Amino acid sequence: MAVGLMVPIIVLALVLMATPVVLYLDQHERKIMQRVAMVAERSGKDEDLAVVRSIRREISRHQRLQDLTRQVFCYDQNLTVAYTLPVPLVIVAALLIGICAGALASMALPVLACLLIGLFSAGFAARWAFNWQRDRYANTLLQQIPDMLEFIVSAVRSGIPVVEAFRGVTRESPEPTRSQFVLVMHDIGLGRPTRDALLNLYYRTLITEYAIFAVTIAVQNRSGGYLAETIETLAGTVRERITIAARARALAGEGTVSATILSALPLVTGVALSLIRPGYLDPLFHDPRGRRLFVMSIGALLSGILMMRRMINRAVSE
Repeated sequence: MAVGLMVPIIVLALVLMATPVVLYLDQHERKIMQRVAMVAERSGKDEDLAVVRSIRREISRHQRLQDLTRQVFCYDQNLTVAYTLPVPLVIVAALLIGICAGALASMALPVLACLLIGLFSAGFAARWAFNWQRDRYANTLLQQIPDMLEFIVSAVRSGIPVVEAFRGVTRESPEPTRSQFVLVMHDIGLGRPTRDALLNLYYRTLITEYAIFAVTIAVQNRSGGYLAETIETLAGTVRERITIAARARALAGEGTVSATILSALPLVTGVALSLIRPGYLDPLFHDPRGRRLFVMSIGALLSGILMMRRMINRAVSE
């Protein structure tokens, strides 16, 4: 069994070692596409734009593979500042988790099934790590939006243009809002409209409030009106949404505690039985039928944990 397990472990290691190469290619292509986009902004002729589009298609021949990698692992090259953990560390940790899962499954399942379980476990671990870091970064940005909007309101009411208010955000706001608005000012400095710069901010962070802010600025520029009052109303709305989300998480605390207890109960029970009756659980590790039942129980436990977590998250988001 140990010799047969080496094949899925080697394949799993090769697959995960290829992930940094794909991420590097994605970063290299992103830099090229940014340069092409700058050329497209400077050119106003349709024929020039057609040439740029053809170049963009040519350099994105691996775009489908990179998009698939981004969707599978939740790693966005446009928001690298959100990932505080080093990418090699995450990949190595995912590799170890995949090897452990494959080794555990080898107690009762054939080699091919162990390989699939190891690949799935490693990919899920990497996806969870990247997604957790991105969600934490987005939540920090969301918590800072009301203060940022109120700062802009104060600047606009004092007679400062909204673009200069953005420049003030780059000096006075804490991280990570300051870094994101530095990129906004960079886009504006390249000649992009304020609405497009804010929409790029939304595309990077996927925070809906930034898209609403961009639409608010665009509508005010076209129809006029009292911008400070509109932004102040938006700030109040965002603050209320954050408060409601915090209340929902507090109300879901009981469900979270119950799910944690239910998840830990089989492990605690197993340890207690081993201490009270030594050798009582030996058939789970020495008998082939017991090993199958043990692997199936681990899979059922993990599935239950994921299902309870998903139910809690959906209840909070709604």
